[in-house]
Amino acid sequence: MTASPASPRFPYLTVHVQIGRAPDVEQEFDLEPLVDTGFSGGLAVPGDLIYPSITPFTHLTWELADQTEVYTPAYEGSVQIGQLPPVPTLIIALGEGELLGRDVTNHFRVIFDHGDRVLVEP
Repeated sequence: MTASPASPRFPYLTVHVQIGRAPDVEQEFDLEPLVDTGFSGGLAVPGDLIYPSITPFTHLTWELADQTEVYTPAYEGSVQIGQLPPVPTLIIALGEGELLGRDVTNHFRVIFDHGDRVLVEP
């Protein structure tokens, strides 16, 4: 049995990111995005985290919280939380911070434990 990942840094969660699909993974890195239950996408990262040599899979329009729309590059990839199975998702280059959205978290039970820690269960 795999232990459920937990993060003591509420509301952030450590994840492993792969851009590209196996066996053609073009970039891998770990980061600690904010878990954003209002973001329907997979993972948003600053554009400068992604190697400039990687060609986006597509470009998408996203509506931000203030109702403005932005057009962003999107990359095929996956996000893995601890030892749980990786989740295929789109990684978008947007903004200055990292956001983990519902396209990933909807695959798991995510518990915000009294504003103290984030727990993730299969």
